Amino acid sequence: MIRAYIRNQTNEEYVWFAVNLAEHSLGPPTWQRFEVDDEIAKVAYRGLLQIINCWDYDTGIDRLRAEWRRRTALDYNSTYPLKSGPNEFSVTAYALVHTLAQAINESIAAGEDTTNARLLTKRLQNRQFLVPVIGAFRIDQYGERQNKVCVNAFSTLTGEFERKMICDSTNSKVKSIPGTNITWATKTGLPPPSQPWCGFTGDAERCRKPDSTVATVLGVCLPVLMMLVAMGFYIKHRIQRMHDFWWKMPVERLADIQALPELKSLNQRNQNENSFTGKCLMVPEEQIVWVHNSAVPPNAPFPDRKSLCALRKLREFSHPNVGLLYGIIAVDGRLLMVNDFAEKGSLADILKTAEMQDPDLRISLAGDFIEGLYAIHHSSLKRHGRLHLKRCLVNKRFVLQISGLAYIDILKDVTQEKDMDYVAPELRVQSMDLWSRSTTSASDIFVFSCIIKQLLPEYTDPEEHSNISPAVAAGFQSLVAKCRENDPGQRPTINVIRRVFSKMFDTGKRNLTDNILQRLQRHAFQLEDAVTERTHELVKEIDANQTLLSELLPRQIVIRLKTEKTIPPEHFECISLMFSYTVGFAEFVIDNTDYPLLIIKFLDEMFLSFDNIVGRYDAYKVETINDSYMVASGVPERNETRHAQEICFCAQGFRKAFPEIARRMSHSLNVKIGINTGPCVAGIVGTTRPRYCLFGDTINTASRVAANNTDWTIQITQATKDLIGQTALPTEYRGQVFFKGKGNLEIYCLLE
Repeated sequence: MIRAYIRNQTNEEYVWFAVNLAEHSLGPPTWQRFEVDDEIAKVAYRGLLQIINCWDYDTGIDRLRAEWRRRTALDYNSTYPLKSGPNEFSVTAYALVHTLAQAINESIAAGEDTTNARLLTKRLQNRQFLVPVIGAFRIDQYGERQNKVCVNAFSTLTGEFERKMICDSTNSKVKSIPGTNITWATKTGLPPPSQPWCGFTGDAERCRKPDSTVATVLGVCLPVLMMLVAMGFYIKHRIQRMHDFWWKMPVERLADIQALPELKSLNQRNQNENSFTGKCLMVPEEQIVWVHNSAVPPNAPFPDRKSLCALRKLREFSHPNVGLLYGIIAVDGRLLMVNDFAEKGSLADILKTAEMQDPDLRISLAGDFIEGLYAIHHSSLKRHGRLHLKRCLVNKRFVLQISGLAYIDILKDVTQEKDMDYVAPELRVQSMDLWSRSTTSASDIFVFSCIIKQLLPEYTDPEEHSNISPAVAAGFQSLVAKCRENDPGQRPTINVIRRVFSKMFDTGKRNLTDNILQRLQRHAFQLEDAVTERTHELVKEIDANQTLLSELLPRQIVIRLKTEKTIPPEHFECISLMFSYTVGFAEFVIDNTDYPLLIIKFLDEMFLSFDNIVGRYDAYKVETINDSYMVASGVPERNETRHAQEICFCAQGFRKAFPEIARRMSHSLNVKIGINTGPCVAGIVGTTRPRYCLFGDTINTASRVAANNTDWTIQITQATKDLIGQTALPTEYRGQVFFKGKGNLEIYCLLE
């Protein structure tokens, strides 16, 4: 019903039916389970109707219950309360056996063969039977029993199901219980309609929308369609313009631009200078960036079609081994290119440093260089055009990134390269104005050979490095020689270089830090598994603590402690309490002084047996002191007046179980028990080792009734006798017994 409430299926359009063979076959239909969803369940139960078999029990049910209890005690050595008795299944079996016996008697009287099942079946079919206890019921011509069916509805006042209607199938009549009405879970209080407003499939006539005419569709949809098309063209134009000018960046984005002396005197500097680089802070990202300052040629306005095309391609390109361009700032005829910041600098700056002497590091950087060039050559840009050792930057993670991509197209950077070693032979014979149009991927391969020779010099001269394989060195030298061919068509492509380099140096990773990151990731997975395992252990430990706490305190108190910090003491008007003492325990201890484990074993077996008995009834084990055992009922959960009966059942169980325990000890032991009923105060005492303790004169009286029990029976007081007087528990009047501080009390003995 909670799921139905969550799915909004307990509203005015739904009624739920629970069909049970018997009224309590599935347990009591209670909504209250002391959980957080109890109130939701109570609301949802308003829309629930219970359909059950019901019987018209006559006075014979009391005789049947008495016989049932007598045979249960005789055959199975078990006792039950007076009000308990056979359930609906047992009554049904009784009725069927009685009906069959009646048919057999009639068959015998008619002289028929009682072993003929067909004749017996005919006698059972299409007739009405009157059976003691349950009354009349009918078996139809098909052999099916026709009996009464009851309809129960939930009452929000009492919180229980109440009988509302009786459907008698024997005479096909439906009768309402006088003075009762079904309270439907609707706003009007009336039953929900037999069919939903829009039908079960939602296609009822009343819910259908009227058909639109063609003129209405054209008159409404055509202007909307035209408006959407116009809006689409406008949005496309705006998006295209945004894509074309994504690189525009206001000067305010560089927070500390005024702190750079090179930029302070920018207007006074020679316009031909275009080699400035500097470090700035980009806001609001709070990111350090690298700013490259370059002049725009007077006869080449920016941006033009070619530069916009290059910037559009650059926006669509991204690779971890290629420097990222964040934007361009135009200041007084100069362009500030805002790029990724490389903390370590360029290869030209760090190639001779001590940290670059690690061959594995340089091989890793060479692999990054090849990966970056491979990505450039396979992009829409096709080539870099101005590769140089200074444009190979290394960040703080020792990852190499190629910078200056597309500068040759954006900035019209056609100035003479000072170091001609980084210029391909086919470009050296051309004028500078044709350079930008002549650079190709093959010219990048030539510059690659120059950079790789400086990055891995030991492989070009292996005689000075004995730890290098001659085969690897020979392959490397052959690769470099092919890259330096004068004919661009003879140079290998970046695909070939990448494949040969990967096979030559077995570079499975992109950079040096990947191995460390992989180890850290593996450690993280191991740590996660360890955390999961520890979490499972913690959950188990919490469950164990909850179990232990439930052993120390009552279950109801443990549940309240989860939500309440403190639980105040509580007064109980009437409870029943029992004390048991082991007769002869002192002598048993004296005789077994040299065998303390035997004493512990005896107490453990006795208390374990008593615990199992207490668990069968509505009782709570308060505490044990030496050989004494204290049990209470009606606290901390009240149970009306049943507590006296429950305690008496426990006492009888103790008396039955104790002889077997004493027999195993080979010692003359017995148990004496005292029971008293009355008020008390109960509460939690202590915080380190809390106990649920009971206080009051009722406890003292029960202890004295047990202690003064001289004939080793179960003694009960007059208050307990008054509560169990209506039950079948037999008692015997013992007389008045004097108790210190109490005077004479009426004492009874509870018989077996």
